Amino acid sequence: LLGSKVKTSMKKKDKRRAAKEALAAACEEARFPTILAIVGDEGSKRFEDFHELQQKGGSMNNLKMSPANRRDVALMCSALARHFGSDVVEQAGTYEDRIGGFNLERWLCVKRLQLCEKTLMHHSDDEDDAEDETREEL
Repeated sequence: LLGSKVKTSMKKKDKRRAAKEALAAACEEARFPTILAIVGDEGSKRFEDFHELQQKGGSMNNLKMSPANRRDVALMCSALARHFGSDVVEQAGTYEDRIGGFNLERWLCVKRLQLCEKTLMHHSDDEDDAEDETREEL
């Protein structure tokens, strides 16, 4: 969403304004899949689109379905946006490259919150380099 609103050619002030607008819309419940399932084993649970899970096929073990899942994801998104929104806007305003190349998941989940060891969705060359360095140290 940020990538479609914040352009490299914009001035910093305009980038920040566009990022604020994108952030305001990012957590609307309608932006999330209609049916979200909680999948995975204890300690590695995640939300996934149920329709995509069906298309993949395979086993449907450790699956929790609830109409509240979509609302819960939207609420968590809103909480994160409230708490880190100004930081996200600042990052968008000062990021020199194409904003779509900025790995928000790594910046927020891995670096800022330290909740994730690595990203699940968006992998980058920086992460590959870090993994290579970790392997070399072992």
